[in-house]
Parts: sequence; C-alpha cells; structure tokens
Amino acid sequence: MSGMSDYLVTKLIDHVLRNTAYTKPWPVYLGLFTVQPGDDGTGGTEVVGGSYARKTITFGADSGGVTFNTAALTFDVPACTIVAGGIFDAVSGVNMLFNARFTQPRTVLAGTFSIQVGDVVVQL
Repeated sequence: MSGMSDYLVTKLIDHVLRNTAYTKPWPVYLGLFTVQPGDDGTGGTEVVGGSYARKTITFGADSGGVTFNTAALTFDVPACTIVAGGIFDAVSGVNMLFNARFTQPRTVLAGTFSIQVGDVVVQL
C-alpha cells in the first residue's frame, strides 16, 4: 500500500502541524476492489456479493518507514477480478486510509481469496 488517502493526509497534517485532535482508528480493515479508487476515496468499486466483508488487519512494528500485515486473511468473494486493496477505519462505509493497486489483477471464481502474512506492505 502506498497511496495514502487525501482524508488521512489532511488528518495527519492537522494533528501534527495544527494541534487539531485526531483519534487513531482501531481496528482498521482491509477491503478489496474490482476498480481502484482514487486517493480521494471515490471512483472505486469495492467487491460486493456472496459473503464478502472487509477484514480486520493488523500490522507489525515500523521498520524504516515500512510495516507489513501480521496475520493471513481469507475473504469470501463472488466471481470477480480483484485489482486493488484499501485500508479503512471501519468495517463498512466511512474513510479510506490507504489504497494500492495489486501488482497483477487476481481473477477469482466464486470462493475464497487469501492474503498471506507480509503481503500487505505500508510504506511512508
């Protein structure tokens, strides 16, 4: 994940440089997209249908501005092609924090889609 959302950029600038309170979201959730959203959080199409739902995602300690997911995740998805992922501050709706395109789109027949430990990389 490399694309910090406009929402998060504004919150961090306000918090760090303007002394405006920002309560960190916890937990955070990973969502999957069939069309990647822009950094403003619009224009994307999140997976829908079947038993799909965002999953709670956890990260390890920062190491030189990089962190990785610490647990594997399995999503129940309908048949689709997944092109991107996004990290959100709630299980549905609300604010996207990061998003990134996958190195290669993943076509999934109805069933499961898995993310392994270390597959989600956030670098600042």
